[in-house]
Amino acid sequence: MAKYKTELSNFRTPLMLQIPVYKTSYGTTSKVGYEDSITFLASFKAKGTEVEKDGLLVIQETANVMCWYHPLIQSNARIKNLNNGKVYEILGDVEN
Repeated sequence: MAKYKTELSNFRTPLMLQIPVYKTSYGTTSKVGYEDSITFLASFKAKGTEVEKDGLLVIQETANVMCWYHPLIQSNARIKNLNNGKVYEILGDVEN
């Protein structure tokens, strides 16, 4: 099997990782927001996905992101597209 190689020129979109901030109060931990973390370049392709919600057909905006591995990029974080300010949640496991 050949090793996968990517062109660095594909990583054109500046993204910012936002990691969750947790607060513990009276033995209960809850997420209170997100704080900005690292900025990185990635290949970013946004698309619409049709989802049925409460009997209605809804178009949900999703994206495919390809970037170099970083241990801070986890499924509880978000990414912010610095070109347009849109924020996307990371769903599912991050592939290595």
